[in-house]
Amino acid sequence: MLGGLIQRAHKWHHFNRQWAKLLKKAEIPYSHLIAMENKESPFENWGKERTQEFIKHTIPLVEQEVAWGVTVAIDYSLHEKEYRGKLHPRAHKDSAYGLCARKLFESVYITAKQFYGVEVILNFVFEDSGHFGEALRVFNDCKAHIPELSVQLGKITSGQKSEFCGLQAADFLASHGRRMEPVLKITTIEKPYKSLAEARAGAGDKIPVFHFAIAEEMLPEMRDQAETISREKKWAKRARGFERRRRVFDNHGPDPTPKVAP
Repeated sequence: MLGGLIQRAHKWHHFNRQWAKLLKKAEIPYSHLIAMENKESPFENWGKERTQEFIKHTIPLVEQEVAWGVTVAIDYSLHEKEYRGKLHPRAHKDSAYGLCARKLFESVYITAKQFYGVEVILNFVFEDSGHFGEALRVFNDCKAHIPELSVQLGKITSGQKSEFCGLQAADFLASHGRRMEPVLKITTIEKPYKSLAEARAGAGDKIPVFHFAIAEEMLPEMRDQAETISREKKWAKRARGFERRRRVFDNHGPDPTPKVAP
């Protein structure tokens, strides 16, 4: 499961200052749910009770300062059998993380367009982990090969939790969502919300969190998309090679010196 929180760029600055105050009061450099519960460094004196107490103080801040959240999940066995197992051999086989990232980019785009209009530009911050390279590749593929996303996708960067308070809050969302997902009851929204205010009202004036479970019936379309992107990248690579050879020929031309056999 991946989880993300969305807000206008300038409002993240105020969120970061307020979150930093909570960290200072708790006397910790940053938050990380699993490490806190397991008493891993630098949370040796924490545990589940103290962690839940800290989370209780962060909830009002997130409710007030964050526009909405999104979680995306896929079952590992479904990913291996129905996605990777049925992809064309030459298509890039996204990991479960990469596939969830692709769905996250698309779902954030769809919702942001409804709330902010078609001119919105979406920038993403991912945690600087071993998975970021996969997220970066998927982001660039979506931007280059999915026309409806090419304009709205802005930039993507990585950072440590200690650098971005939003990553710390998103960690809580993803961790709790992953625990709830096996028993999560999804309420289908008959009509998409027309505005963020309408979405917040539908969530009881709290932060709405949209959950996207990648189901088996969605995978054929996602496989087709991955295979199309792989073909386009393959042909683009061939075209670049042809163009390089053409420029070399144009610059030098054929050797005019006649060749005489000895």
